[in-house]
Amino acid sequence: MDFVKDGLTRLTAPINEHNTAFLEGKTTGNTETAQITNILPKNLTLWHCRFGHYHNTRIENLMKHNLARLKLVPKNSEHQQICEPCLAGKMNAKPFKQSKHHTSAPLELVHSDVHYAAHATFTGFKYWITFIDDFSRFRIVIPLQAKSDTFEAFKHYKAYAENCLDQKIKALRDDKGGEYMSSEFIRFTTECGIICQHMVQNHPQQNSVAEHANRFLMEHISTMLNESGMAKNFWGECLAALTHVWNRCSGEATKNTTPYQAWHGQIPDVSHLRAWGCTAYMHIQKDKCSPLGSHMEKCVFIGYPEGYKGWKFYIPSTRRTIISERAEFDEEHFPMRNEPNPKSTTNSNEGMECNNAEPEEEQPSNNSGEPEQGEELPMPESEINPIDDSTADPPSTEPIGIGARLPTRSRQAPRQWCKPWEPQQSNATCEPHGEPRSYAEAIQ
Repeated sequence: MDFVKDGLTRLTAPINEHNTAFLEGKTTGNTETAQITNILPKNLTLWHCRFGHYHNTRIENLMKHNLARLKLVPKNSEHQQICEPCLAGKMNAKPFKQSKHHTSAPLELVHSDVHYAAHATFTGFKYWITFIDDFSRFRIVIPLQAKSDTFEAFKHYKAYAENCLDQKIKALRDDKGGEYMSSEFIRFTTECGIICQHMVQNHPQQNSVAEHANRFLMEHISTMLNESGMAKNFWGECLAALTHVWNRCSGEATKNTTPYQAWHGQIPDVSHLRAWGCTAYMHIQKDKCSPLGSHMEKCVFIGYPEGYKGWKFYIPSTRRTIISERAEFDEEHFPMRNEPNPKSTTNSNEGMECNNAEPEEEQPSNNSGEPEQGEELPMPESEINPIDDSTADPPSTEPIGIGARLPTRSRQAPRQWCKPWEPQQSNATCEPHGEPRSYAEAIQ
């Protein structure tokens, strides 16, 4: 069988006995490889995928130092593209860049944040809101009973700040909490021309000034309460005293001045500062004490009241607070803290020292003359049998402790609660065994 094209025999296929034809000829092998037949450009993007999305600079380093046999298209001839699979699998948050912008005048920017204290004060406050002026770093902290009181607190701060500085608040930065996003809050700031700068969700770094201030307050309140031994319900008094002191200290933002000086324009006087929670002896006026009574009241110092030239004290005996300008302070002792008992002894049995032993309470005596439940009545001396010391077991000298044998109880003779009955002699005639013979003899 011949295959003819254009008058030329191209293929021949002889037919065998089974009536089957097979082409005659042979095939030549292909000397080209698969790499040569690849139509994709050998650029960095292709090798990035081939190396399992390895970093491009690492792949370039292989070619630069001849660590692998590969050829790349020159870097300037290819276009750098974004690798979406790498972003999906390896994308991380970049470090937050701290803003270096600083205002040039007070009230150009005010930082604010609400913090939960976890413990209610005696007056029911559970939160506090912080207002910090960006220029002077002067802090105003107002306790709140609920987050819904934020709007009223901001109006009070705005009136106080603008009255002190004779300027208007330009911008307010917050964490976009629900207390700052109420319709009345937004309407008020819009009418006053205040620009609200909200924080992006889950990025507290954008409101770092207020966030750091609340962290500072929480840590120092915990420290002062622990030092003084005051209950956690006193955090409101501690917060006011700490803010009063903090405004008189310099920081990183105000290195050459203090927030108090930048806000009020004068150097603060710190001679009235005392250790919070220390012992104080408050003077009692003559018209309020008896002629022979004490002229002082022992109390606890708890703060610096606003609007008064004096100190605030807490009297534990009456559980009330009072403001006075005349007092003596013992700043080395804190009356609400459990001081170590100097009369504490060491327990030789357990080998432990009792440093915080409480004084023993005096038990009330029973004057009714009746025995209490479980109490053993003493016996008269005439009715107690003497005990022979020679028959009693010696006391154990082994110390009592864990795994030690308890001393044995000394054995005593049984007590005689009544005298033994002795038969009385009578004139009746009895049988040898002592029994009467008749009724008449028995009644004689």
